Amino acid sequence: DALLSFQRVVWKNPDNVDAHFGIGSCLLNRSSYSDAVNAFEIVLDLDPYHHQAYYYSGFAYIALEKYADAIPMLTKALMLDPENENTYYYLGLAYHKTNNLTRALEALNRTVKINSENGFAQYLLGTIYEDILEVEKAINSYTLARKFSPEIPDIHYKLGMLLYRTDDFKSAMEPLRDYIILQPDSINVLKALGNIFINQNRFPEAINTYERLLKY
Repeated sequence: DALLSFQRVVWKNPDNVDAHFGIGSCLLNRSSYSDAVNAFEIVLDLDPYHHQAYYYSGFAYIALEKYADAIPMLTKALMLDPENENTYYYLGLAYHKTNNLTRALEALNRTVKINSENGFAQYLLGTIYEDILEVEKAINSYTLARKFSPEIPDIHYKLGMLLYRTDDFKSAMEPLRDYIILQPDSINVLKALGNIFINQNRFPEAINTYERLLKY
């Protein structure tokens, strides 16, 4: 057991930074987030420049939904490791959850500047842009998110429904169809697809789609 091995090292040498970090990492892997934070605090008491301890503390606070506590940890991690895309992403997420959208956009745009293929960051950017009514930017971010992280159902839904609401029915069709494959009982998407088929004079497909709706 790795956790027990690290604990044994600490019993012999209470100032062993690597062992305390190992304990925190094991606890994090076990989803014991509060205990992990405590372990990483010991690491930082012993080594205030341990950027991974700041990062994982921030991650643990996010898992605990303590977003305001995550922000200073992740900020300090970036001071020591300023090009870490994951740290920027989680910082952006924490700012988003605390409704600081300006800072969230800054952090997330830095994430995709480092790695434009980070689909999770692109998706969160799209969500924020949609919330602040920057529709073109939202569509662009959702499109990139869908390209790089197609396994996330909500990406297809968000992009398809946004295109549908802007009357771009042709572009909305593909993401909505992809979403209905992943979530076949979505009433909103079935209604949107039915309306698109009518708009395109594809009446048999519209009838088939509306018949599916009658099951719900």
